[in-house]
Amino acid sequence: MNLAKQGFPLIVHDIDPAKIEPLRARGATVAESPERVAAAADRTISMVETTAQAEAVIAGERGIIRSAKSGHIVISMSTIDPFVAKRLADFSARAAWRCWTRR
Repeated sequence: MNLAKQGFPLIVHDIDPAKIEPLRARGATVAESPERVAAAADRTISMVETTAQAEAVIAGERGIIRSAKSGHIVISMSTIDPFVAKRLADFSARAAWRCWTRR
């Protein structure tokens, strides 16, 4: 919400549409999947509750990796399994985009 309050253009997605309604009200564009978010942005910030959710959002069937372009930056703000965080970061380096996670 702080980014929206400062006027940054946002493209958002959540499995619970009610959670993004305040962002839509502030002008955010709503995307139907993480894949669509990545297709429309150069940087993606992911905030989820579990390691499995982080893997799905970043590397899943409709995840960020499906449309992230070379140079895309993914920032995972979730506290996830450090081995999975490392694996996602290694994978992203081979795919020519970057994934930063809190470990």
